[in-house]
Amino acid sequence: YIVPDQNQFRWIESPPNDSSQFLVLDIALAEMLKGNDWDYVASKSLLVISQFPDRVFVSKCAGQILREELATGNPVQSLVDEAVSGEFRKLLLEIEAGKGVSSFDAIRIKVEKARADSAVERFNGSANTAIVKRMISAWKEEISESDLKRLRRKRIQSPLFLQLLSDGAMVKTIYDIFASEVENKVNLQKLALFPSFCSLYIMSLCSLSLEWLANGFGKDVQEEKHTNDLVDMEFVTFGLCCAAFSSREPRNMNLLSILREASKRLWSRNREDYLQLFKADLEAGN
Repeated sequence: YIVPDQNQFRWIESPPNDSSQFLVLDIALAEMLKGNDWDYVASKSLLVISQFPDRVFVSKCAGQILREELATGNPVQSLVDEAVSGEFRKLLLEIEAGKGVSSFDAIRIKVEKARADSAVERFNGSANTAIVKRMISAWKEEISESDLKRLRRKRIQSPLFLQLLSDGAMVKTIYDIFASEVENKVNLQKLALFPSFCSLYIMSLCSLSLEWLANGFGKDVQEEKHTNDLVDMEFVTFGLCCAAFSSREPRNMNLLSILREASKRLWSRNREDYLQLFKADLEAGN
């Protein structure tokens, strides 16, 4: 899949010049629908992809994917919400038929409820600010003053930025964040050590807070900025799981590139370490 961010829908080539399939994130729809003129904005933003609805899928929400993985200890097999995708294609057909804002008449009540829920859960500025500040504080406890100075000289281009996201402490961070929510610790170890949505999600959040620390952002930053950044990291996480991420934000594309390399290094080293332990157990007769 190609994952477009919320600002990219009107720039998608129509029709696509290949067999591309598009994964529309639920957070992209939440962003699209949060303003007062949401029906007008959404009808315009979705106009391009309404011309090829059979190539369009809607994702499960990030929370649902995290719960699925934590319950089983296995990486999620599909990011797609099949039921919602079917209903969404019906909406796209209405938009393609030229019905504009009236395309939403049948689901208007559902949308208003979803908008209210998102305002409390996803676009809650004070709660999102608290999340970012906690993660920055955690980095401050881990990074020495000399390393912080190195980090601030080159910011995300610093080799230290990549190193911090790919060293062994990242596995512990992923594990610790979910530890209180999971009874089966072996399942959690698997998700922390090897490819999973859970590990990519936490690595994305860690990259965001590390970037904030490297840039030296102060207390005068508005809560809306924290919320927007957390939303961006959700897009980046899904982009890491898919074939491509489409965004006009250079910063998000840079973070995605760094996270691709960081996760590759982390998982490759974990695999080699695990194989060495496995071989040692076999040699010991275990």
